[in-house]
Amino acid sequence: MKNLKSLSGLTLLLVAGMASASQFGPNNQPDLIQPKLREMLRTANTAMLSGDYERAIAYSNSVLVDGDIKFSVNTDGIPDAQRAEARAAADQAIALWSEALNGEVNFVEVEPRKANVRINFQTEVRNMGTNIAGFAVWQRQVFDWGNNNFTSNITADIKLRSQTPTGRLMPKDAMVHTAAHEIGHVLGLWDSPTFGDIMGPLYLKSPVTKLSERELTAFREARSEAKQITQACLVAKTR
Repeated sequence: MKNLKSLSGLTLLLVAGMASASQFGPNNQPDLIQPKLREMLRTANTAMLSGDYERAIAYSNSVLVDGDIKFSVNTDGIPDAQRAEARAAADQAIALWSEALNGEVNFVEVEPRKANVRINFQTEVRNMGTNIAGFAVWQRQVFDWGNNNFTSNITADIKLRSQTPTGRLMPKDAMVHTAAHEIGHVLGLWDSPTFGDIMGPLYLKSPVTKLSERELTAFREARSEAKQITQACLVAKTR
């Protein structure tokens, strides 16, 4: 990218692999929910229908994020003068997702060695030689320990750029957009091709600092499906 008017947040998916950004859902519209999350919902639904309720609950709760998200923010890799603004950008991005989740998931800041989601600011971020705004390497897993004992785990390492490739400081709103974009991937959303979406490309002159209605709808519908599976299983277990 020579002039780099746009920096796309790139996500490396350790579990699902590099899924295609051209996936389509109902009505031939781009599907904003990650294939990994769709797979987990299918697994939960199949387990529920077969009467394997504990497995179904484990997979649906993994979609919902069972437990706190323990995160850390590291600004050691950027100039002192920019650290406060980068930190404020991370806080704003987390607040955006906390609101979208209606407080159903707690974001708890901890020291880096105890965090399962690590947010790191760097002066530059590159992938395969290309300048990008940021990326997240994430894993979402359900462990089957036998005897209907399941645990779930989500981890992520997020890298965010604080300077443009020309050496200028990234505007705060651009860092908010990138941080919110990558946290969105951790929570289960996929890239959007649409400018104006948090999960869409970052246009440096017009960053996005809130979720679009389309993104909110897709996100909440996926979570609603997981909640319905969990509730149906809990009811079935009492019969």
